[in-house]
Amino acid sequence: MGERLKAGFLIFLYGMVCGLLLAIFPVIESIIRFVFSLLALALGVYTFRRFEAVRSRIVFVVLAIFFFLLFTVVFTAISYYHSHPPNLSGASLSG
Repeated sequence: MGERLKAGFLIFLYGMVCGLLLAIFPVIESIIRFVFSLLALALGVYTFRRFEAVRSRIVFVVLAIFFFLLFTVVFTAISYYHSHPPNLSGASLSG
């Protein structure tokens, strides 16, 4: 039981890191962004070599896509907040 839990945690962690690396790729404008893409590719290859079961590989890909979308939404929200700060000077909650 402990071995399966460890493998599940590692797949979750690798999927999260891969999603984060893929989400950083479109945010950075310099040439260094390709390093993040290559790191995500290397992590994917490493994960596929370490976990040979098809189920583990599918879970890794699904988690990587999920975290990519999640981190992209978070980065976009933060970027929007920084470029359009809320105007709270005249705000009033009571009509």
